[in-house]
Amino acid sequence: MGNIALKLNLGYSEINDRGEFIWKLDQFSQIDEYTEANCSQISDSLRIFVPCAIFISKSNTINLWLQLGYIGQNVEGDLIWRLEEIGEVL
Repeated sequence: MGNIALKLNLGYSEINDRGEFIWKLDQFSQIDEYTEANCSQISDSLRIFVPCAIFISKSNTINLWLQLGYIGQNVEGDLIWRLEEIGEVL
């Protein structure tokens, strides 16, 4: 089986009791066209690498890369990930 292109909408959920930033999957859909240049990668363990995410605050905009680790489901049944690594795209 080859690569499958998906559109993922992950929403910030909370900071858990261990101080980890938690994200949940809001929705996803398969797409027909994508560019590999800005395409996120999902491993067999559902770890997600996002090569470029844009953080916008009131004072500036920062381009970031993110590594999210899958941790399972919360009590509501949402699929959730924790922020494992983050850095600025230079």
